[in-house]
Amino acid sequence: MFHYFDAVCSIKMHQNKANSFINVEEKWVISLFLIDKINMVWNMLSL
Repeated sequence: MFHYFDAVCSIKMHQNKANSFINVEEKWVISLFLIDKINMVWNMLSL
């Protein structure tokens, strides 16, 4: 899951270098995605 996310991030980074900006909405989506994944892992570890 995290490896997939890293791949998506690197693709987005290359796209953003071409565009030379990052959408605020994309930052929010990425942040929410990360928080969701961290919560999921945390719940699995704490069981």
